[in-house]
Amino acid sequence: MLPFGSSTRYRITGRTNGVRPAFYYEDLEVPGSEPRRILEEDSMAFLQSVSADGAWMLYTTDRAGESQLRFAAFPPDPSRDWVVAANGDSGGWFDEARRRILFRRADEDGRLVLWSASYESMPEVRLGRPEEIAAIPDGVRLHHFHSESERFLAIVEDAHEKLTLRLVTNWGMGDASAR
Repeated sequence: MLPFGSSTRYRITGRTNGVRPAFYYEDLEVPGSEPRRILEEDSMAFLQSVSADGAWMLYTTDRAGESQLRFAAFPPDPSRDWVVAANGDSGGWFDEARRRILFRRADEDGRLVLWSASYESMPEVRLGRPEEIAAIPDGVRLHHFHSESERFLAIVEDAHEKLTLRLVTNWGMGDASAR
């Protein structure tokens, strides 16, 4: 199982040295394969998601001096790495059923908003212009996205700092409701 995706070919592991996370992959089809680092960076970089076919990944990095969400080949290939969005973007999920990438971005007032950008990976990579979908309510932390049902698994914090697990539906329609 890969972060927010699955693969029978790769195993993903992560660890931190207390400051910077490090993510590794191991090719299960190569006997004796050693774990290899996914993101070789001196900056902060977080693996966000891997496509269901295991060919693409989304990650965030601040190597350009601002937070960027990037779309890249998996396993990593520096020549196949593109910026999806910049300026404080975070999170990142593949919506493969609709050929789009979902991500969070703060608006001018600091409120989090859910955005999407279309993508094509064959015959060449093409990324669409990001479009705003809906505001993310205060206290909601989006975690896992299920593409086929268009639902997020979210943790919701109430006014008393109590956390509950919720299933959030209808984000793609711009009318989110939490159950």
